[in-house]
Amino acid sequence: KPFPDMIEKCLGHFGIPAAEAVYVGDAESDLAAARAAGVRFLAVGEHDWAPERIPHLGQLPQRLQEWAEGE
Repeated sequence: KPFPDMIEKCLGHFGIPAAEAVYVGDAESDLAAARAAGVRFLAVGEHDWAPERIPHLGQLPQRLQEWAEGE
């Protein structure tokens, strides 16, 4: 990180377009890698630097469902 190569490799391996992927992390370098790969980013924890975040990983399924429903 912050290079996007591992994210891009995973996307290619699973055949997932970047526009349909979410990268979850807890560091600013995770955000930089996600942006460089063109994927949406979600931070876990109380991070002021993250545009989208959840306090706890347990909230991930709910947030993904909200995004899937267009919220």
